[in-house]
Amino acid sequence: EFSLVGSAIASAYAFVTGNDSGQYAERTPGAWTLYGSADGKNWKALDEVKDSGMVAKDAEYFGYEIDEEARFRCRYYRIVFTEDLNGFVISSFQLNQMYLYSD
Repeated sequence: EFSLVGSAIASAYAFVTGNDSGQYAERTPGAWTLYGSADGKNWKALDEVKDSGMVAKDAEYFGYEIDEEARFRCRYYRIVFTEDLNGFVISSFQLNQMYLYSD
């Protein structure tokens, strides 16, 4: 979970895989839901990813667009990772970076 200094309408986001994702593919997320909140209490799903298209390669960039009808002004964001690349319940993950884009 993270917050912005102000609020923004996110239109897309991206992840960069970890520096050893090639060696530890089970730590690379394969499915998740991104949530947004204006007040940090009431959450709405912005994007649900069932098959991330990520690959177990070191420091690779993967971008995702948020559907226009799901977008709204948020200050708080939360990501719930549910599966790894192999479709197993993910208990830990490693990402190098995350980007949040707004129009």
